[in-house]
Amino acid sequence: MTTFFNDGGFVMIPILLAGFLLTAASTLQALRPIPVRWRTLKLMAAGVATLGVLGFVMAVVATIRNSSEASDWDTRSKMLLGGVAESANNLTLMLVFLLISAIACTVGSMRERA
Repeated sequence: MTTFFNDGGFVMIPILLAGFLLTAASTLQALRPIPVRWRTLKLMAAGVATLGVLGFVMAVVATIRNSSEASDWDTRSKMLLGGVAESANNLTLMLVFLLISAIACTVGSMRERA
């Protein structure tokens, strides 16, 4: 798990914190649904998604910048593939939190009075 976070870079921490807040708000909506809370949940989910995509793009840019120092194409291609794979950890963490939130929000919407 430590390797997962180290590979993802420093943006993993804001994704983790925002994801925990989103999960808490989604759980609260599942337990005590209030129609007014849906807007907040949508904005929080958009924030988590933005952080995930931002982390991915920043890591890919860093990978491309650093791989330009490689002398031959074989080494550079291995660096690019490895860097993009590490960058995808940001997207993975983002998607995990969005999935957990979506499941909790589904429960909340089913429990909400029409």
